[in-house]
Amino acid sequence: MGILKNSIKQFQKLQIVAIMETKQTQSLETLIKELILADLRHSQLIFGLEALQLAPMDYHFLNLYQLIANWMGFRADEEMDTFMDIYQSFMYKSTSYPISPHGLDLRPLVDQCYLTLFQKVKKIEIT
Repeated sequence: MGILKNSIKQFQKLQIVAIMETKQTQSLETLIKELILADLRHSQLIFGLEALQLAPMDYHFLNLYQLIANWMGFRADEEMDTFMDIYQSFMYKSTSYPISPHGLDLRPLVDQCYLTLFQKVKKIEIT
């Protein structure tokens, strides 16, 4: 069990370092996509742990969705509900993708998630 805890801690540290090393010249879109990727990879891990009955999922969420929703422009409670429905559906989809180095296999899912959220926030801005 100690090895598992250490692996989770190392994974979380790598995510933090990756975020900290992000260059300021990158666009907000790129940063959001990298956060989505980190959250998808993390979801693969926690859903896998849950499937093995090794750890309750509620203890390990990173809550990156709050940053992403805020940066994309989702503000009101109703908007956040819509965001969460979309976002969580993509987190669950991550379990059907293979675990790959640097989340390469998840990149199409990242793009699809971002585009879906972007289109939804644009509709919200229009109304």
